[in-house]
Amino acid sequence: GEITEASRLGSYDVRGNIERVSCNKLKITELPLKKWTQDYKQFLESLEQTGDKKADKEPDVKDFVENHTDVTVSFTITTSAEKIEEFGRVKGGIF
Repeated sequence: GEITEASRLGSYDVRGNIERVSCNKLKITELPLKKWTQDYKQFLESLEQTGDKKADKEPDVKDFVENHTDVTVSFTITTSAEKIEEFGRVKGGIF
């Protein structure tokens, strides 16, 4: 991941590693500091519940797969290309 100095004096932004592997898939291989695998899994599960079939609204995350080992993090997330673009614009989202 990366740590960058934020605009507020003495503050930093911390990010994990995320890669777009296709038009509708993301692969996360490192979480930000103070984010734990189980907590992030619960966050992704909550994003799977955001859809509404009656309103014809897709969930933010269609599916995700965990490919972790005891020493590595690996989530593969499937969603729409439009949602991936939206994630890139929203602070505090998946990116």
